[in-house]
Amino acid sequence: MLAATDASGDMATKGRELLLSGKPGEAVTALKEAARLDPANPWVFNLLGRAYSQAGQPYQAAESFRTALRIDPSDGYSRMMLDMLSQSPIPVPKGEGRPTRHARKSQLEEDAAREFQAYAASGKPPGQRLIVLDAGHGGTDKGVSGASGLAEKAVTLELAKKLAQALASTVDGKTGMRVLFTRETDHDQPLWARAATAGLFGADLFISLHCTASLPGHSGLELYTYAPEASDAQAQAVADMENGVTRFERSLPPRVPLPSAPVFLASWQTRRLAGASRLLAERLATELGVSLQSGGRGAPQGG
Repeated sequence: MLAATDASGDMATKGRELLLSGKPGEAVTALKEAARLDPANPWVFNLLGRAYSQAGQPYQAAESFRTALRIDPSDGYSRMMLDMLSQSPIPVPKGEGRPTRHARKSQLEEDAAREFQAYAASGKPPGQRLIVLDAGHGGTDKGVSGASGLAEKAVTLELAKKLAQALASTVDGKTGMRVLFTRETDHDQPLWARAATAGLFGADLFISLHCTASLPGHSGLELYTYAPEASDAQAQAVADMENGVTRFERSLPPRVPLPSAPVFLASWQTRRLAGASRLLAERLATELGVSLQSGGRGAPQGG
């Protein structure tokens, strides 16, 4: 079993390299073999969906993304791609066969329908609060490295998992929160897809975890929040450094032109959320005993 998993990982890596090299047809062949060897690996089906999509086979792409979601319902990228693919009718190839009108819905679809009905009846999001945890960096993007060679991407992932356990725990009889990850393994994830995960799942809060490259004599915790304009030059420098990885990303966000009214509303919503993020940072600072006025900078803000 272990040998099959290793072989699947090798084939998946080969498929990913072919995909990034602009050879989706060859990538499909390699990734189908990886899926045969390890049919319970959501990452393989995620890659296979991307390969089919680039090869111009939307039906097979949608099926692969659905499989990835059945294995891992928290796969935000697959959910986003399914949402994009469903914006237009997907032709069913000959021989695939159409599902019958009475086919039973998946458990995921039934849960979604119940949540929608509860929301329609009450006007309030059902269930627990949802927090999306983003383990910074990943895959080829290691982030900063410590003196021992320990990579930031490994620390943020471990920290995200420990934080998720704490957030989901029941304390003093109060049920914990639901937690969703943007990544649970060491793989590349574009910045736009990380943020899109929170929107797709209607998250109450999005937290991105990072380890700062500290200077001698500096340590502790900093709380950065989003704002359209940076609060100072240092905050802008941090934003530029973190956002600099976008130039290496091969997957681009979908571009949808908006009329002037939605653009205005989106701008207003962005500023409203920036204010709410600032208030939350102040509350967190109080709870964690962190001074937001360290060095006179206050709570750093940036894009």
